[in-house]
Amino acid sequence: MFYQRVFEHQRLLGLKLVPKLKLAHIWPSTWQRMTVSLATQLYSKHMAMALKFLREDRKTAHLFNGSEATEKLTKLINDTFDIMNGRHKGESINGNNWNNLVEMEGKVTKGKKSVLEDMLKIIELTEECHRNPGKRPIMAAFASDTTLDGWRLSIRSTIDLTEELLNPKNPLEKYDFVLTAKWNQDALEMTFGRIRSVDTHPTAASFLHIIRMMSLYTPAKILLRNANVENDDHIRVLVDFKECLIKKFPDNAKAATDLRVAMKDDLMEELGKRYVNELPLSKEDRIGNFLIYDVAGYMVKTRENLFECEACRQTVITKEADLPSDFDADAYTRARTKGGLVFVTLSMYQTLCAIEKVVSNHFKSLNHIYITDTFQECIAKVKLTNVLPLFVILIAIVIWEL
Repeated sequence: MFYQRVFEHQRLLGLKLVPKLKLAHIWPSTWQRMTVSLATQLYSKHMAMALKFLREDRKTAHLFNGSEATEKLTKLINDTFDIMNGRHKGESINGNNWNNLVEMEGKVTKGKKSVLEDMLKIIELTEECHRNPGKRPIMAAFASDTTLDGWRLSIRSTIDLTEELLNPKNPLEKYDFVLTAKWNQDALEMTFGRIRSVDTHPTAASFLHIIRMMSLYTPAKILLRNANVENDDHIRVLVDFKECLIKKFPDNAKAATDLRVAMKDDLMEELGKRYVNELPLSKEDRIGNFLIYDVAGYMVKTRENLFECEACRQTVITKEADLPSDFDADAYTRARTKGGLVFVTLSMYQTLCAIEKVVSNHFKSLNHIYITDTFQECIAKVKLTNVLPLFVILIAIVIWEL
C-alpha cells in the first residue's frame, strides 16, 4: 500500500526520492514477478528513506502515517540482500563487522550476523501469522512457502559457512574476509540466463543452436532486447547501426560545439553584468529541497576536474560541519552518505534551486511540447536571475553534456 502511494506521489515529479520506481514495480506482470532487478529496486535503501522523509514531511504525513513497519522491513530486506551479495572487500564479511560491536559509550552497533538472524525471525513470524491469523482477517501470504523456505535455507547456509570460515577449528585455516556473492551464483542457472538473453522462450532446436553459438562468441542480444529481428541478423543489424552513427556523428558534434561556444559567450557576457551571492531559501517544498541539494552534490562530485583552482573549489564544495546549524536541506544526503558523497555550499545550492524553478515552470506548461529550442529558452530565463555566473556555467556544462 505504501509503495503504491510513493509511486503515485512522485509519478509526475521531475525529482524523485526513488528514481527507478516504475509501474512494473507496483503492478508487475507474470514474467516481471520473476525479475530480480525489480525486486531489489523496490526493497531498497532509497525506498526506505523515501517512506521516512515522506512520513516526516507535513504535506505528505497523512498519506504515510503508520509506515514505520514497512520502512523497517524494506531496510531489513535491503541489508540482507547486500550482506549476501558482497562482491569486493569493501562489501565483505570480516571479524569486525560479523558480530555486534559494543563501543566505549555503550552503544551497540549491530553486526551482519544479527541482521541475518533478524530476517530469519521475520520469515518465521510471517509463517506463524499466516497459520494462526487469530482475530486478523485471513489473507494470502505475500510469498509462497517455497520462497520462504528458499530464503531460510540461503540465510542459514550463509551464517553457517561464514562461521566456519571466520572461526575454524584449525587457526591456520582462518579466512580474513568472506565474499558471499559467489555462493549465490549457480553455474547452470547463469548458463540458462545467458540463453534466455538471446531467446526468452527457446525451443529444443533453438536451445541447441544457442549453446553452439555461445561456445564461439558472447552474443550481443542485450543491445537488441525487445527488437523484432531474427537471431541470425545480430551482426548485420549492429554493424549497420554503428555505421549510421559514425556517419552522423561529425555533423552532430560540430553543431553541438558551435552551440556550446555561442551559449557560453552569451552567458558570460550577460551574467557578468550583475549577480548577488545571497538568494532567499525556500521552505515550501521540503522534499524537493532535499533532492536538489543531493543532485547538486552529485553534479560536483562527478565533475571535480572542472575545479583545478582551490579557491574556486572552496566556493562550491564544503564540509558537513561547516553548514549552518539551521540548514536542513542536506538531511537526505547525510542519510545516504557512507563517507563518499559531496556537500555543496549554500551558494551552489541556492543557484541550483533558482535554475530548477525556471526549468520546472517551463515544463509545467503543456505548450513546451511545441518548443524546439527548449534549452536556449530556459537559459535565456536563467540569465534574468541574480545568480553567480560560475555556478550557472557549471550547470550549463552539465546540461550540454546530456
